[in-house]
Amino acid sequence: MNGPDNLLTLYPGGEAQYSFKMYAACDQPICCSLADPRVIECVFSKANPADPFDPAWHLGIRLGPLNSAKEIEEIGNAIKDDIFDKLSLAFNIRVDQIRMTGHSLMPIPNGGGIALGILPMPTLNMVARAGGRPLLADDIGNLQDSLSKSFPLPNSALVALYRSALSTDDPVAKFLILYLILYEVAGNDSQKAVDNLILKYAPLTPTDQTPRLDKTGQRKPTFETIYTRLRNEITHRIAAKPEENREVIISNLDAFQTIVHQVLRS
Repeated sequence: MNGPDNLLTLYPGGEAQYSFKMYAACDQPICCSLADPRVIECVFSKANPADPFDPAWHLGIRLGPLNSAKEIEEIGNAIKDDIFDKLSLAFNIRVDQIRMTGHSLMPIPNGGGIALGILPMPTLNMVARAGGRPLLADDIGNLQDSLSKSFPLPNSALVALYRSALSTDDPVAKFLILYLILYEVAGNDSQKAVDNLILKYAPLTPTDQTPRLDKTGQRKPTFETIYTRLRNEITHRIAAKPEENREVIISNLDAFQTIVHQVLRS
């Protein structure tokens, strides 16, 4: 068997197990291949498939030959964020409360396996019930396609920001993170570049004519999409009324999230 002085005999395989919350409904496990030679497959499964209101999900990352249980932790910690980022982007859904719940090793022939469960910290929860969005074949296909490609994605930092945005409860903070993503995609150039990007994906986006001072101090009208106007009112325009601004952001947030999702998916 394996020990500190004998690492020559590999365990045939192992699995890292995670729990997470996601308001999606699917009555079958979702099996995905991963663009990582250490991983055999990833399996997402709803904890209680019969209850569309239960957001509890599990992820099992099945690995190839391993030296030790510690190696499972190391591999899992190295790849889990990319997996959950891609999951959130593929389903365009909030994914949070991610926690490793255990890991296990397949036994060596004539030897024993190792399984470790990790108990959750004691918590006090207040629960609201909301139905999970049914996952369609296209959703699952998007996830499987994403995970099978280069790992991590070239724009992985922005995909991670997107998951952070979807996990943010405050609508203004969520809006600003989404706008930052577009600003980065546009090349940190200008708000005009961001607006051009928005209008490319959503040509019917409302635009406003806002007076601005040019380099000579003259007021000239500038066209802004509603999203850029809202961003400027938050960050620059002292005269803007925060509560009114917040209400407009809330009423337009879903449409803006759709635009950012389309940009990242493309």
